[in-house]
Amino acid sequence: MFLFGQATAYAESEQQSPEEVAKEFYIWHMQKSDTPRKLSQNKLKEYVSESLLKKIDDATSCNEPGDYDDCGSTEVEYGVNYYVKAQDIYDYWLNVDVIPLSKTETVAKTKVILGKVSGHPNYLLVTLEKENKSWKIVSVRSFHR
Repeated sequence: MFLFGQATAYAESEQQSPEEVAKEFYIWHMQKSDTPRKLSQNKLKEYVSESLLKKIDDATSCNEPGDYDDCGSTEVEYGVNYYVKAQDIYDYWLNVDVIPLSKTETVAKTKVILGKVSGHPNYLLVTLEKENKSWKIVSVRSFHR
């Protein structure tokens, strides 16, 4: 019984923090341009909640830009990369900084700064929720300092 408690405590201490998940995701996402779609989708599932993936998929499968009633979400903009809130991704965004804003047992908010040292950073508010003991991204919004 005592050994089980120690093993559980050790396993929980090995879980990634929401900040680590967000940073790892954005570093991977900035570098994934050559990744085949199937591999990319599988990797996304490690970081992003199923509900957010479905919301993005439903919205991006819509044929008419701006026809959000049929797309299912006004949060997902046509022609914009949801995770960076921009049409283009810049090389200098590979520099990723993550700052914790708030955290409970099940929800965490972080500020992600892409390209902080570039002079043209992109600020994002990334919300994560705990799913099956892992932190998953559930929302990304533009964040103005």
